[in-house]
Amino acid sequence: MPEVKYFAKMRMVRNESVVFKQELKSIFDLSRPLADEFAGAHRLPMPIDFNPGDRILIYPCHRDTLLDLMRAGLDYPPAEQKKVLRYLGEAIQEFHTKDWPHLGSKKEAQIRA
Repeated sequence: MPEVKYFAKMRMVRNESVVFKQELKSIFDLSRPLADEFAGAHRLPMPIDFNPGDRILIYPCHRDTLLDLMRAGLDYPPAEQKKVLRYLGEAIQEFHTKDWPHLGSKKEAQIRA
């Protein structure tokens, strides 16, 4: 297996928080077609830029997940909780309709509210 120096670093670029993530060549090569195919899927975390020389994907960074906000004691009305669950289900369904696998929907998933 080829060696990869995995890293994920958060930085501010043009007043936006972004994450730089180096990937294996096979993953990096799939990332652009995936980003194009799911361009309209605003609930799925897709790279916003690419650095082919170093195989780096650049993602927008969200500091808090919905779980973090709920743990902080913020009150979410039941109707809003249902919306979040529906959006999560729709995001996973977008993967299924394209026959793309996903790593699951653990509670700390990358899908953001």
